[in-house]
Amino acid sequence: MEKQRVSSLFSGHSQVFGGLSNECQLARVCPPQFKESDNAWSIYAETICSKKVDITKWKWKSLKRIEKISQVLCLYTILGTHGLMNQDTVAVAGWMLSEMLLEIPQ
Repeated sequence: MEKQRVSSLFSGHSQVFGGLSNECQLARVCPPQFKESDNAWSIYAETICSKKVDITKWKWKSLKRIEKISQVLCLYTILGTHGLMNQDTVAVAGWMLSEMLLEIPQ
């Protein structure tokens, strides 16, 4: 089940009016720890919303350039959605970051 949830994490497509095609499904299956107010990944996702971050300093899990690009596009698309409550948006974005990166950037 966990592997299936993670595989669908970056499978959504951008919608015409913003958001991901599977964002509601992702919000439903998002692990509960990312919805906690003290989750470091979700806090970093909120930081991305409020200020510019230097993604060239990120330490990626994947070495594949195309995979990194796809993941960043999904991340920024979910952060720009208006279809989810803010708590769900930040939780899903935090979850995405935890699957993309080796560590939380400083």
